[in-house]
Amino acid sequence: MTTKQHAFFFDANRCTGCRTCEIACKVENGVEMGPRWRKVRTVQGDEGGPFMYHVSMSCNHCEVPVCAEACPSGAIEKRPDGIVVVDQSKCIGARLCAWACPYDAPQFSDETGKMEKCNFCSHRIDAGTGGPACAEACPTKALQWGQLEDIAARDGVTAQFGPLPEAEITKPAIRFIPLRPVHS
Repeated sequence: MTTKQHAFFFDANRCTGCRTCEIACKVENGVEMGPRWRKVRTVQGDEGGPFMYHVSMSCNHCEVPVCAEACPSGAIEKRPDGIVVVDQSKCIGARLCAWACPYDAPQFSDETGKMEKCNFCSHRIDAGTGGPACAEACPTKALQWGQLEDIAARDGVTAQFGPLPEAEITKPAIRFIPLRPVHS
């Protein structure tokens, strides 16, 4: 029996850049200073008038996890539910996964000398106590989680968004609602 793919959903119109998702991730997973499993990035420019928006990103638990393909020790694996995890007992800290990932998801830990990244709070999912802390903490519900097929069926969602690499490279398990134009 195949389990459905877990996925993130991000609505750029709702994100205020508060970074609550980053904090919730660090606290829930005990992430040391330095590595950031989830990052809120600010995008700004002036094409067609000044603009600024925020994008909350982490590992996208891709259908084609290029990080796993690049790992020389086989430490990165995709679970049946689509969550991509790092087996710390196999990781040798080669950092090839970080170089391969177009989303800058794998992070090097100075404390352990190994790679780490978002694990979709799989410990919470496995225990039936909730989902990713980042999504559950988001005060505006800009960041959510669920099954990819349900998220992909929402009105107005896209796999390709803003400054991100082509979705066809890794087929990420995240969908976006892009910014809606502001009319004056």
